[in-house]
Amino acid sequence: QLDANLCTECGLVQLGEIVPSEELFAEDYAYLTPEAMRPNFAESAQETASIAGIKQGAKVLEIGSNIGICLDEYRKKGMKVLGVDPAKIYAKLANKRGVETIIKPFTSDLAEEIVNERGKMDVVTAANVLQHIPDLVGTIEGIRKVLAPKGVFSLEFPYLGDILSNTDFDTFYAEHYYYLSLAPLQKVFESMGMTMVHAKRLPLIHNGSMRIFVKHGRGSTNMSRDLWEMIKDEQDFGFLDKKKFSEFKIRVDNIVHQINVHLYVAKARGDRIVAHGSSAKFVTLTNYMHIGEDIISYVADSTQVKQGKVTPGMGIPVVSEEQLLKDAPDIIFCGIRNFYNYNKEKYDKIKKRNPKAKVLMPIPEVSYR
Repeated sequence: QLDANLCTECGLVQLGEIVPSEELFAEDYAYLTPEAMRPNFAESAQETASIAGIKQGAKVLEIGSNIGICLDEYRKKGMKVLGVDPAKIYAKLANKRGVETIIKPFTSDLAEEIVNERGKMDVVTAANVLQHIPDLVGTIEGIRKVLAPKGVFSLEFPYLGDILSNTDFDTFYAEHYYYLSLAPLQKVFESMGMTMVHAKRLPLIHNGSMRIFVKHGRGSTNMSRDLWEMIKDEQDFGFLDKKKFSEFKIRVDNIVHQINVHLYVAKARGDRIVAHGSSAKFVTLTNYMHIGEDIISYVADSTQVKQGKVTPGMGIPVVSEEQLLKDAPDIIFCGIRNFYNYNKEKYDKIKKRNPKAKVLMPIPEVSYR
């Protein structure tokens, strides 16, 4: 059962029941970092390098490096890079691409091994990965060990504030053990002798993310004004207020009702409905709505290892993007709405072939593009 729980003392939101990470991130783990993320990683590398004050030859470690797209941006700056990722299928590909990657989960013990063999890292970075690791404290302890005394830890994550404001309930899924915000993270870092020094909102990444920068040492004197203001905004918004989460649940159910009405009316009208993007978000949506192959004929996805399979729970067939372009259906349910702009050219091609075609955006309310 997928249920989220709020700690009313610290504000951390986390799943009540978890699937062991070795089952979720096994050898056949299918998530491939999309090329659409490259500009964001380039910006992140530039900002992190600036805050850390590093130059060519500095050592950079990425946790959850996938095929190494983020580390590519550090390599372009002349940095020595190292990735860590337990998903063998893509870590092996990264090594073939020349991005050295340790094929193991990142742990405190592995951090010690890295320090003993390679020394400490000037930058440690992790994008959309910390919430995927059940041992939050142990992971941060490993980061503390491997980070050089004047080093910087750069972290990106889907931001709880945006999830609540945008009603992004499709962000809740088994791989996301935690739903992070600034105040709880600062408490964890402070307890381990580290502190956040700066934060930046990323409204266009995964429908609303946060990038934070962490250094060794305790104390709020090193916190930027922007970070102070964002933590205050969390207090004003009421991240510890259970009523906020009750209101969120009501909005979720209203959206689900809207989506179902639109889909069933379209089906009754004779429209052919398919989906684009067999993402975790899409799986959460279709399972919560109890929508299967009888309504959505298939979901097209560019990731080859997903093709020929079916989605968890509702069993919707996964096909190639070529099939989507060939069929030019009437309604395309957007399962990767966070990458709509990246895929707009594909949708425009479909609309030229089928003037009736339109893209259904499910959240924050049903709309068509």
